[in-house]
Amino acid sequence: RDYQENIRDLENLIEAAVVSLPLNKQVITLGTLQGCEFKKMGTAIPIPVSFDDLEEIKEEMVLQALERNGWKKVAAAEALGVTRQTIDNLASRYKIRRSNHA
Repeated sequence: RDYQENIRDLENLIEAAVVSLPLNKQVITLGTLQGCEFKKMGTAIPIPVSFDDLEEIKEEMVLQALERNGWKKVAAAEALGVTRQTIDNLASRYKIRRSNHA
């Protein structure tokens, strides 16, 4: 599947996979997602195996969107299919600042 850099689509798929996990299973595997391939900013990435990985993916997607769009938050938000406020909130949560990545 191609998620067109949309964090919400990726998050929804992972949440759906978690809901479908057997109670005694604590990781999402390739089998859990039935061979789905994630795309991030046009590059294939490994399928996450825990909730912590989802946070890392979200952080990396926000950072890459900002970098690829010249740190213009509106453009980065459009690329990810979210609002500028969401970009601000995520950048704050992950302590993403241009000065740290320029």
